[in-house]
Amino acid sequence: GLIYTRKNNKPLYNTGILSLLVLLIGYSSFAILVVRSNSNPPIDENNPEDAVGLLSYLKREQYGSWPIVYGQYFNAKLDNKEPYIDGKPIYEKDKKKGKYVVIDKRENSLPNYSKKYKTIGFDTNNSRVISLKKKKDTNKEIHSKELKLHNNSKITSNIKHLKKCNFFIITVPTPLKGQNIPDLSHLEQAYKNISKFLKIGDVIVIESTVYPGASRYLAKKIFENKTKLKIKKDFHLAYSPERINPGDKNHQIQNTEKILAIETKNLKIKKIIINVYKSITNKLKISDSLEEAETAKVIENIQRDLNIALMNDIFIFCKKMNLNYKNIVQLAGTKWNFLKFDAGLVGGHCLPVDPYYLSYIAKRNNISLET
Repeated sequence: GLIYTRKNNKPLYNTGILSLLVLLIGYSSFAILVVRSNSNPPIDENNPEDAVGLLSYLKREQYGSWPIVYGQYFNAKLDNKEPYIDGKPIYEKDKKKGKYVVIDKRENSLPNYSKKYKTIGFDTNNSRVISLKKKKDTNKEIHSKELKLHNNSKITSNIKHLKKCNFFIITVPTPLKGQNIPDLSHLEQAYKNISKFLKIGDVIVIESTVYPGASRYLAKKIFENKTKLKIKKDFHLAYSPERINPGDKNHQIQNTEKILAIETKNLKIKKIIINVYKSITNKLKISDSLEEAETAKVIENIQRDLNIALMNDIFIFCKKMNLNYKNIVQLAGTKWNFLKFDAGLVGGHCLPVDPYYLSYIAKRNNISLET
């Protein structure tokens, strides 16, 4: 039509056809946006819900160029201010192909708190530090890609590097010693190491499994005695029991609900602690009692240990009686309040230890436990 009207010197018709063509191109582009927005393509948290909410599309610097052309291949990188979500893909523009392609499925990823904060990973085990610096996890839980450091963060066994820290997270083993008495020597040493650098306004979060009252007791015994600083007034204590399940690729730290107990009336400090932990996990259960959180950690492990031990006995019983264990459990499971535990290993070194932690503090308080 354009060629015909031009050859026959009909400018009015020519202009009309051009205008119609421009309108068609414009509406087809708009239609693409409508389709893409309604089909909810993977563009992180910035998906427009409808064709009207296209503000995020206008921010080209956030996405790169020509998002319409790349269609479903296109995606923005994850926002560094937010934690990674396990299994969330990252898209990056392939310079050769000119398309946005998946470069990492982020399976079993760690949260990106190291991109938000300068972090010092301190361990007294120097061989462990050397391995991590080489991006090798001897526990085979963390991929080498996840050991990349940001913001001048470092992994070290040099205690002097803790001097400028103002937020301490303690994760040390708490085993048993002779006569099944709790061994808090590693935790005490961690407290002593921190006490050398403890300042007004500092925050200490304990993640190790302890008996109720242990975190506060050691803080008074070590922090207050060695520094003359006072809990709640000069420094702040919190407790957030770890919920790591080695070998479990589904329940990772960033998608597992985490308890966070904070005892402070200082709303600014409380907000800081919560924000740090929000960069680690997107599921938090806030408590205002250290002892309640400590007890919760102990009993969640005890419950699992006792119930699996019971199911192990039932499994042995069924085998010796020539009964089908799986069928029996399925039948029992039809009742609404039957707890579904299975026979096998309890998993985790702390599970068989924790009952002794509870019984220890119970005896010290003249409480008799019959179970």
